[in-house]
Order: sequence, then structure tokens, then C-alpha cells
Amino acid sequence: MSDEVAIFRGIACRENEPRQPDPAPTPGPSVIDWDLLRDAAGRLAAELTQQRAMAQLVAGASERSRLLRNELWAGLAGLSVDGTDELLERLLQVRVEDY
Repeated sequence: MSDEVAIFRGIACRENEPRQPDPAPTPGPSVIDWDLLRDAAGRLAAELTQQRAMAQLVAGASERSRLLRNELWAGLAGLSVDGTDELLERLLQVRVEDY
């Protein structure tokens, strides 16, 4: 796998999620290389943060786009409309001048 989000989803697990027993248990407290896992999670978090920051920089390059996003955020704040989060996320990726 090379997609960071897929990798993260592959190792992420909720506390209440059922676990599969290890078919070949080894002696000792764990067979997981926690340092490697922490390093991978840190790198993934940094990459996702950088991607979001770049999207915000591109979106923030236009004052008109920023004003429109703020106006839409304010108007959607109290509403329970399906897809609002996706719309607001998409607004970080477009510029008003493009349309």
C-alpha cells in the first residue's frame, strides 16, 4: 500500500472493535514494533497536515474566496444539513475567481 490514508485506516482501531486472536502467539508482551509504528503514524500525520495546510494556502490566496467561505460558514453554522462538512472542505480547494 502506498496511500497514506489507507495505511492509517488499516492500523487504526476503535477500543470497542473486536480483535482477532493471534494464530501464532509469541512469548513476551508484544510483537509490535512500537517505535516503528509511532514513527509511521508521525510521518502520516505530518503528511496529512501538510496537505491540509497547502490546500488552505491555495484557498487563502484569494480574499474574495475567503470572504465567501466565511459567509457560507456563518450561514451554515446552525443548520443540520447533510454534506455540510464536505462542502466546507471542498471550499478550501477552490477559488471564487475560477467560477
